[in-house]
Amino acid sequence: MNLYFDEQEAVEELQKRGYRVFKESYPDFESIRTAKDLVELFYARRKYYNSARKFPQSINYGGDTKIVSSFIRSREKLGLSRKHAIQECAELIENMFKYEKHMSLKEPIISVNILAVRPIMDRVCSIANEENREVVTRENDRYLNQFYEDYEKEYYERDDEIARQKRKEILDALDGEE
Repeated sequence: MNLYFDEQEAVEELQKRGYRVFKESYPDFESIRTAKDLVELFYARRKYYNSARKFPQSINYGGDTKIVSSFIRSREKLGLSRKHAIQECAELIENMFKYEKHMSLKEPIISVNILAVRPIMDRVCSIANEENREVVTRENDRYLNQFYEDYEKEYYERDDEIARQKRKEILDALDGEE
């Protein structure tokens, strides 16, 4: 038996062993265009990040959509277009579940109502911004290291030769003055 499977082989092997395999699609941020899509994203991410927890399977689209619409409007008040506000809301929902363990919440995230709690969303934003700063810092460090390596490869010998030549000229000029 081969140790490495591609996706189709893995599905076939699991089916041979008696497992029922089904794919669950998690929407990407680009395809999210409405408040209803954000509600579905919230519940999909809740299930993805907390698959061991038992949650009710029904979704109250009426009430949840109102809360999510309010969440979108709060982003629009910051000067974002509706499209960009929805994209940012999707990223905040993703980050909320991604960093749930770091937020020290008393209860697990189970309801869309948490999007209306400003201190929690502020914490999510600050954690996400800190991660972005860390990523940018790492990228800058990698860029500078690559720059210094390239500089040393290309210019080190030339600069060393120029320095030797200048030193020789200065020494020759000093010898000529004596």
